[in-house]
Amino acid sequence: MRLFVGRSAEIHDFEPGWVLKTPMPGFEIVRDLEAANYKALEPLGLPMPRCRGLASVADGEGLVLEKIVGPSMRAEMQAHPERQGELAELFLKLWERIHQRAEAEILTIRGRIDWCCDRAQVDRPEHLPAGEAVICHFDFHPDNVILSEAGPVVIDWVDALLGPVEADEARTLLLLGFPFGPDEQPSTFARAVYESVMTRRSEQVRAWIPLIARARLGEGFEGAEADRLRAIGSGELSLP
Repeated sequence: MRLFVGRSAEIHDFEPGWVLKTPMPGFEIVRDLEAANYKALEPLGLPMPRCRGLASVADGEGLVLEKIVGPSMRAEMQAHPERQGELAELFLKLWERIHQRAEAEILTIRGRIDWCCDRAQVDRPEHLPAGEAVICHFDFHPDNVILSEAGPVVIDWVDALLGPVEADEARTLLLLGFPFGPDEQPSTFARAVYESVMTRRSEQVRAWIPLIARARLGEGFEGAEADRLRAIGSGELSLP
């Protein structure tokens, strides 16, 4: 049974307690990268599903992952808006736990930025802001946190890399909608995350925001979102 369909992959029930994540046509490299990330990161005890590696199916190969049962953090907030502040605290604690680790043979932030800039046909930045390299999820948002009975689990590790905490924080702020337009307002959850990040590392995160926005254009966005990313990348739209 198909459980989820996304831009780059779909997820099916596989065996009891396991799911199969198969790539959409043209996204096989994403499957292979995520398999390599799980192999590198799973021994570190991070809050992530177990992975059995690749399995052959009728139309190719898929990644076999532990089935995590529970609502996403976003779904929980939609059902119980009064929990946004509480869940923001949990979100930040999970994030800090990931950032405490720094040893893994995975892609670096320089490799990711350069690859995305090349795809977007924009200039690679000559220099990146300095910072200690730690494990960054790099797609950390409420849809990727599952609230299971055994505790919260972070899914979708395909974008994981080694880089400064501030780069990971800048990307999550973009994913949460920052910078917002003049007629938009962040949710209680988004505001709590923003205030926590900017209270500690405002200057460094501001330096990363336009770089991450320009690189994100290499992920294939069009229309209004692409216009927004260009505005952030050029400095026309900035954090409050």
